[in-house]
Amino acid sequence: MEKNEFDEDLFNFYSQLIHEEKLIKLLRDILDNKDDDEVISQFIEEVKREADDQS
Repeated sequence: MEKNEFDEDLFNFYSQLIHEEKLIKLLRDILDNKDDDEVISQFIEEVKREADDQS
C-alpha cells in the first residue's frame, strides 16, 4: 500500500467518525427536545445529506 492510499483511507475513516459523532449529537438533541420540530428537522436533513453522499 502506498502512502497516499493509506492517507486517503485514514482520512475516510476519520470523516466517517466525525459524521457519526454529528448524528449521535443530533440524536441526543432530539431526546432532550422531543417536542422541538426544528431539532428533528435538522436530524432528518443530516440523514438525507448522508444518503445523498453515499449514492
